[in-house]
Amino acid sequence: MNAGIVVVGGGMAGCAAAWALAEAGEACTVVESAHPGNPGGGSSGTSRMFRRIYSDPYYARLAQASLDAWRRLEADSRSTLLDDCGLLFFGDRGAEDSIEGNIPGARRVMREQSLPFDEPDAASIAARWPLKPPGKAEGLFEATAGTLHSRRALEVMAGRAVRAGTVFLNNETVVAVRRPARRRQPLEVTLKSGRALEADRLVLAAGAWTNRLLAHLGLRVRMELWGMLWAYYAVDPALAAHYPQWFCFTPPRGADEGLYYGFPADGSPPLIKTGVDWCPPGMRATDPDGLPAAPDTEVARLLDSFLRTHLVGVRGCVSRHVSPYAMTTDNGFILDTLPSDPRIAVFAGDCGHAFKFAPVLGRLLADLVTGRRPAIDPAPLRITRTAVALSAV
Repeated sequence: MNAGIVVVGGGMAGCAAAWALAEAGEACTVVESAHPGNPGGGSSGTSRMFRRIYSDPYYARLAQASLDAWRRLEADSRSTLLDDCGLLFFGDRGAEDSIEGNIPGARRVMREQSLPFDEPDAASIAARWPLKPPGKAEGLFEATAGTLHSRRALEVMAGRAVRAGTVFLNNETVVAVRRPARRRQPLEVTLKSGRALEADRLVLAAGAWTNRLLAHLGLRVRMELWGMLWAYYAVDPALAAHYPQWFCFTPPRGADEGLYYGFPADGSPPLIKTGVDWCPPGMRATDPDGLPAAPDTEVARLLDSFLRTHLVGVRGCVSRHVSPYAMTTDNGFILDTLPSDPRIAVFAGDCGHAFKFAPVLGRLLADLVTGRRPAIDPAPLRITRTAVALSAV
């Protein structure tokens, strides 16, 4: 069966690529081992942060382009995908870097790119929100940031692709990918069910499972998988409407790497989604089967302690979850075609912050795999950079 362009992975990047390819008039088949947004994948859950507060100007520019694209998708689909609730960075980490950068670096980039922000001090933060920041905390507030309804966004992107003719093959696993000896012959993708697909071009967007797919081609990238803890906590209903979306930078203290985040309260009874943005060595692996399914008890204790110390009105934990982050050594994405075969594009290394860029990432994947010139330079995301170390198995 000739499936046109085959996209492997039905998460954020796969759905975004399928949508972009469909809009470009390309026949497309998406292969997903479960279903889009399944609980075991990196695109699970209902919410993601959207922000332009970045210490890296390249990602700040990607975020601006993504914001424009999200708004267009909202208008075209008549769906609310992004709530403007703002985002507060606060803490006393200073210029010490982290996987999320730092507040001084983000402030510099915001100024350089003329993006609006406020700078509340610790007293102002405590007066405005039910937070207890460290006494020497600095703040950075972007009013134009927001919360993405991630599950709804997946449904909208996949739905638009399907309406344009894209076929989703859910509950299918790729067991072989073969490149024929002659370049003009189609690529061959074999599924566990025995079904065989011929692909003119191929997009690999399988997140934590990327190296399993690349192994069929005799390749691998340097990427570590982190089992990241996030949780829901009950909060005082009288304060529910006042919790911001926030990210806290505090100095590392022993096992505590000091990076925490939270979303506004939602639901009835009201809950906040919150988590840690770091991972102890015991929750890291190189293969998805090596990731623990249960949260680390010490990390869970540290999250409890942080919330008791720095938030007002937080009650007990309702549920804890672990999601895989695919991490590169420079905390940057991989988005490129293979040097040995430009018919094959790869997105990997989401590093836990890729969802906000979905429309732009999907368009870049579609452009690269079809040979179009990308509107945004993808060079910083190339698969041949030293930090990724594409190599033979």
